Amino acid sequence: MGKKIAVISTAWNGEHIGGILNGMQQKIEETNNDMYIFNTYGGFEEEKEFNDCEYNIFNLALQSDFDGILILSNNIASYSRLEILMGQIKDRKIPCISIEQDVPDFHFIGTDNYTAMSEVVEHLITVHGCRVLNFVGGFHDHIENVERRKAFRDVLVRHGIPVELDRVRDYAFSRESGEQAFCDFYEMGIALPDAVVCANDDMAIGYIKMAEQFGYKVPDDVLVTGFDNLSQAYCNIPSIASVGRSRESLGRQAVEQLIGMMEGRKYPHAVYVKSGFSPSLSCGCGKGIEDFKKAQKEKTDMEYNNMGIRWSINIMQKRLLVCQDEKAFCVALEKERKRFSFSRLCLMINQETYDLNPLPANTTEKTAGKGYPPQMRLMFQENMDAGTASAMIQTSKLVPANYLEDGKDSHVFVFLPLHLQGRNFGYCILQDCLKYIYDGNLFYWVSELNAAIEHIKQNSCIRKLNRKLEHMYMHDSLTDLYNRFAIRDLGEPLLKNNMAENRQTIFLFGDLDGLKSVNDIYGHEVGDQAIQAAAGILRQSCPDSNYLCIRYGGDEFLMMGTYREDRDAEWIKTKIEDGVCAYNAKKELPVSLGMSIGTIITSPEDEVSDINYYISCADTLMYQIKKKRK
Repeated sequence: MGKKIAVISTAWNGEHIGGILNGMQQKIEETNNDMYIFNTYGGFEEEKEFNDCEYNIFNLALQSDFDGILILSNNIASYSRLEILMGQIKDRKIPCISIEQDVPDFHFIGTDNYTAMSEVVEHLITVHGCRVLNFVGGFHDHIENVERRKAFRDVLVRHGIPVELDRVRDYAFSRESGEQAFCDFYEMGIALPDAVVCANDDMAIGYIKMAEQFGYKVPDDVLVTGFDNLSQAYCNIPSIASVGRSRESLGRQAVEQLIGMMEGRKYPHAVYVKSGFSPSLSCGCGKGIEDFKKAQKEKTDMEYNNMGIRWSINIMQKRLLVCQDEKAFCVALEKERKRFSFSRLCLMINQETYDLNPLPANTTEKTAGKGYPPQMRLMFQENMDAGTASAMIQTSKLVPANYLEDGKDSHVFVFLPLHLQGRNFGYCILQDCLKYIYDGNLFYWVSELNAAIEHIKQNSCIRKLNRKLEHMYMHDSLTDLYNRFAIRDLGEPLLKNNMAENRQTIFLFGDLDGLKSVNDIYGHEVGDQAIQAAAGILRQSCPDSNYLCIRYGGDEFLMMGTYREDRDAEWIKTKIEDGVCAYNAKKELPVSLGMSIGTIITSPEDEVSDINYYISCADTLMYQIKKKRK
């Protein structure tokens, strides 16, 4: 039996993280082990509520037993959050490797950011003769940015170049930050430098774009470098001089070392995977025409592929959003998931949080970051049998049993949190989806899935509210019998149909005896109990379910239905009287119930079709009977 390895991942930098995960998968399959990837899209620029919901998937990883854990820790948006997570992992006393961030008390595998950035700056100074350099950094306290910024400063000092603080600025790891950096330098009146060293490729692309808008050319007027050597970097015009990280090698080596640690082998605390600077057009180093053509073809292919995937996601969204209930949703999802190359898809629902009112007016406490219950409801999996949607799965098992009983020696599962507007309502399980992490499309896919699940939940909620409103409209709040609106909406059609079919209609009008005295002596609470008791007796006395039992007003009741000779007026009245006697025998009230009933039965020869006429006649007869009893 293979080892069970957890991978905690934050894949907002899809290409980099996707490359590492690809390398991990290769090694996992070679060694016949199982890998469970808990993937999130929390980030430094996201709202706290969103991050809390995304990082909630980490709690799922901690609910199951693993032989070892790999964590891509450098992208977790809060160091305090990382500290808590690493503390929880440490308590497990199982092998763990932190990737791309050196965390105390844990083994580390990653890129030597300091050495790699030093190589970039050395190249600019020694090869291109740069003496005035700007640094455009990412998040100020981010470990990778800290190391790259320090390398920049140290190399300048080593070459006797003063470090001007105004030329060193930190932003975020985004294309917009690169654009902002150019504008900030420009507005400060700082002379155009010889070179701009950017902490990643996105920032370099943004800086170049804005420089060109101001009439400057790269590399003619200024040299620009990046870091990561992502596809958009070498496909950019001009191609970005950048540091290439051995992503797949890093992933393979991390798995290999973790397996070794599980088998008792010893390793140094920190292991660095080789990276290297790749000069290119943006730093003034030429690139062959064949390399350029290759890069442009790769860019075109990538854009075309992304266009197709985004189109499929849009189609899926449209098809799922028209579903009115969960059954229709599952049928549609079964069809739409075939647009994507997932080999398996499974949706697990936390019923408690899923059932919370999702409407905008909701004030229910948010559920972000609160983990998952011991059992989750299986909402969807491929070829799901009818009724399976209510099946409960042990959360600690992570996946349905049939996912492992497929004859395969190795499995790679990806877990993504399902949430919207601060409500964690479950997670989805995918197989063979790493390419969608690599190209960044998995984020858009799961976002649309979240919206669709929430949509059917809202539809369900609205239907429940409508049914409740309909019930309130037609029913009396004290007795739950029909109210007088039912006379118009149900009684009149019943009378009309009976007349059209030459059937008779029976009306029984009842009134409690002495209710005013009960209210005066014992209070209205006892009076209400008497009314409720009478309502229950009338309901039980109906000859069949098609009869209407109505609280007409106060202590007055109306029963009407299609007349049956075997269930005539005397039969009904006797049943009511027996019910009254049985209730009085229980002595649940300080007084005995009594009821006077007037009855009228229509005739096919009747010319009157006004329902109120017959009700009035029954009412009159009831009062004649009541008068005789006094």
